[in-house]
Amino acid sequence: MIRIIIAEDHNIVRSGLRHFFNTVPDIEVIADTGLGLEAVRLARELRPDILILDMDLPDINGMDVMTRLADSGHDAAILFLTMYDNPDLAGQLMKAGAKGFIVKSGEPEELVEALRKIHSGGIYITPVVRDQILQSQFHTVPGQESLKDLSQREMQVLLKVAQGLSNAEIADRLCISEGTVKTYRHRVQTKLGINNNVDLIKFCIKQGLISQ
Repeated sequence: MIRIIIAEDHNIVRSGLRHFFNTVPDIEVIADTGLGLEAVRLARELRPDILILDMDLPDINGMDVMTRLADSGHDAAILFLTMYDNPDLAGQLMKAGAKGFIVKSGEPEELVEALRKIHSGGIYITPVVRDQILQSQFHTVPGQESLKDLSQREMQVLLKVAQGLSNAEIADRLCISEGTVKTYRHRVQTKLGINNNVDLIKFCIKQGLISQ
């Protein structure tokens, strides 16, 4: 039996997933939530095999959830379920430790396939996104804005800046100094070729990291 938790902030989607999985004999939904912090708490308490996680949650984002669980030694596999078919985002999340990336426009049966593959020790990426990742390995555009060159910490800082947090707030959330935050912000802007916060937020919306 594959024990899962669903973290998805849209009630209709979450309810639909729970109803669907009730028809799958080898998958059990042990909890669901619409909040990131609640997902962290539930995962720590219930120890699921896999956490199905939306990237864009109201309180903290999916990457923060994954980082907090990893920092606490939790070994549940993370399967991201998102509306964005962004290969750079998928690559960043997989590099950070996720085991799967699925686009919401797919069929429910794809989720079952992904869960079974991940539970057996593999990884799963929606085919269209996987193909884009493979293509990007061979075809690069000079100067193109991309997430793939960012480190995990740079990605975390980028998300916090996009959420409107100050340097002091980011430093507090990530347990680093304000000076270190400024260094990471400079690196992010240099790598992405972005000079101000407004363009940075526009970039994050375009990449599917935050909603409008």
